[in-house]
Amino acid sequence: MKSGDVSTSSQWLFRPSIFITADAVCFSGGAAVTQPLSSVGTGISYSNFITVNGQPYSQVSVSALLMTNINLNGSALTQIGGGVIVGAFDGLVNLGGAIIGGKTYLLLGTTLKI
Repeated sequence: MKSGDVSTSSQWLFRPSIFITADAVCFSGGAAVTQPLSSVGTGISYSNFITVNGQPYSQVSVSALLMTNINLNGSALTQIGGGVIVGAFDGLVNLGGAIIGGKTYLLLGTTLKI
């Protein structure tokens, strides 16, 4: 291949991961209230990968989540929630939003690749 030639290739990668939410931030009455959040769920993501040391590395990703068994600030909730997360640096930093029980939350977290 000559210098300046562009090679494009597409590849599907199956990479199991666990999204770990550190906090959910709700803006209630003009004040930001930070609460610990845990839930179980599933999702799908689209990532831009590059190769680093022969391994796939996600520069940026967008994920859609469906959450169940939600525990917010120590109180178990039975509602189902949904969210969208944007990740960077192979999932090291994640920021997004979710709707849980009719309220909107800002999500902060990280992703563990298995």
